[in-house]
Amino acid sequence: MSIFFRFPTAFDLVSGVNLCDEGFAFIMEIFPMKSSICSQFTVGVLFLACIVASLEAATVSINLSTEYQKISGFGASSAWNSLNAAEEKLLWDTTAGAGLSLHRLRIDETALVTSSSNKEQLAIAKAAVAMGVTVWASPWAPVSSWQTNYGTDASGNAKLKFNFNYATQWATLLANYAKDMKAAGVPLYAISAQNEPDGTNFNNFSASELVTWIKNYLGPALEGTGVKIIAPETVNWYSFPSYKAAILGDATASAYIPIIATHEYGGSPAAYPEIATAGKEFWQTEIYESLDVTDPGINSALNTAKLMHEAIVTAGVNAWHYWWIHGPTGTSLFPWSSSTPAKRLWAMGNYSRFVRPGFLRIGATTAPASGVTLSAYRDSSSTKLIVVAINTNSSAVSLDFTINGATPVSMTPYVTDTTQDLSAQTSQTLSTNTPTYSLPKRSITSLVFQLVEPSQDPYVSMTIPGKIEVENYDLGGAGVAYYDADATNSGGAYRTDGVDITGDATEGYKVGWTVAGEWLEYTISVDSTSVYDWEARVSMGGDSAAFHMSLDGTKITDTVKVPNTGENSWDTYVTLSGRTTAELSAGTHVLRITIDRSYANIDWASFSKPNSVSIPMLGMIMAKQPTTYQVFNLQGKKIGVVRAQNTYGLRASILKQFHHSGVYVVKQIGEKGIVAQKFVISAQ
Repeated sequence: MSIFFRFPTAFDLVSGVNLCDEGFAFIMEIFPMKSSICSQFTVGVLFLACIVASLEAATVSINLSTEYQKISGFGASSAWNSLNAAEEKLLWDTTAGAGLSLHRLRIDETALVTSSSNKEQLAIAKAAVAMGVTVWASPWAPVSSWQTNYGTDASGNAKLKFNFNYATQWATLLANYAKDMKAAGVPLYAISAQNEPDGTNFNNFSASELVTWIKNYLGPALEGTGVKIIAPETVNWYSFPSYKAAILGDATASAYIPIIATHEYGGSPAAYPEIATAGKEFWQTEIYESLDVTDPGINSALNTAKLMHEAIVTAGVNAWHYWWIHGPTGTSLFPWSSSTPAKRLWAMGNYSRFVRPGFLRIGATTAPASGVTLSAYRDSSSTKLIVVAINTNSSAVSLDFTINGATPVSMTPYVTDTTQDLSAQTSQTLSTNTPTYSLPKRSITSLVFQLVEPSQDPYVSMTIPGKIEVENYDLGGAGVAYYDADATNSGGAYRTDGVDITGDATEGYKVGWTVAGEWLEYTISVDSTSVYDWEARVSMGGDSAAFHMSLDGTKITDTVKVPNTGENSWDTYVTLSGRTTAELSAGTHVLRITIDRSYANIDWASFSKPNSVSIPMLGMIMAKQPTTYQVFNLQGKKIGVVRAQNTYGLRASILKQFHHSGVYVVKQIGEKGIVAQKFVISAQ
């Protein structure tokens, strides 16, 4: 018998296993060590080949200029769930959690926000919105009396179809649900036309019936609410093409649907470029990992990551959702109703914490080695590059990158593996576009590349006194010139950053959809040192909103409450005014507007010198506690500060600090503005 042996690579497979991990046992079964020298030589060659192969890195080419789909986010569903604050943080926090950016609610059969199950969903939605998460909802079915029973399935369950005699009522209820959610503090991003219309046990629609429902009932009912419609949300990839074709083939229905969606319970992901050609997004809105459902560890995490990769890379989806957050089985993100997440949540976090809404998938070598899959993304301003790599091998795999279009300045890996949950590794400073990284065995790794050192520059020249149009925040990108809770411009106007801008060139632009914690910065030039009167043009259609302004990190206004200017309407603006709580020093500074409570729209802010600054005399000082005073010479130059509790102490403090007789002007800035006193100090 002649045996031909070729040098293996590290990724040759023998009976479906990695040769370098398992091949020795296989070879030894054929050639036991007591056999011929030739067979022992063969084993030695295999050993050496595996060492050499393990040292060889797979090559990955990244092309920043090759653009695919925009990412809208990653999420999961709280249907029939309740969540506590710790679980919400694990889901949505972008530092300590997975950073999920989308959340899917279930609308019950009443479609009333006040129903017990919808109230539970409302509480979850409020928490999500407060953390900058985009919330949308799916109806399962209306009340049973609005459905028609058309038989039983193989398991004996009733097959239920929607009764169009109640179409107007159901559409009105869903529209009112959207309005009531907004009034309660949750502006829904979208509502699904129907969860799994091709199913039989909830609320069946044929493809043509779903088109009729959308174009004649749901679409018109939701007009003017600002809420998008998602459809068809079919069960699987088998049903999806016919429903998708029916929607895109009807001009009226298609005009109401900006998001085409499906679930993944069957079939294989496939690309449908006609969706993007029609100007629509493609979302995957429900799936759970079913291969290792009882495993809360790395096996199921790897399977989940592969599901995400296939949907994003093969099908080109803009958004991807897991099914249950909580569930009575092992399939959920928090399995068996536990508060401890499975690793599949952290696998999602390898995407969602770093690939934020508005990022673009870009060109990359998607399968650089056997058992390794990879995808790459960048932000809209090309300051960050994110690579997500999945290594299913039982050994580490080294990758040699070539990054075309940029030279990164740093790289920070985040790893989920057998022992780590989205754990940050040591950052590396880079000076080349050909970095190398070794993927740990059986892991999901996010490589966060900083492409440029962020810098902050004015978008337009601004001076004080003068008006500041809030949409003209500085250049520099997220985290430098602004912070926005999501990376998408919800209004789609004026600029392409993640700041939410509404309006037009004729009526003017405004910043809206504000969320507590967001901020905008402006490089400004202050003409002269003074307190200033300020005004701000604002609107608010909810319960409460507030903001404050600061200069170089120091507050110059108190928290400014924005009143309700129109019930559920942000179109009516009022002008608020006040006086700065501190002097603004002459020169170049950074002004920051910070949102303290959500949902204010801001048009502009302006600063002007008071017509006359009345400076009352301090008179005899008898303060309850020591107070800080600014001390000036007669040329107006500030020469220091002192603290005192009364007039005598103030005179003594000035003399002690400045040691000279003379005339000093002492100012105190408080809630009532500036108060001052002129002191003649004698050293005798």
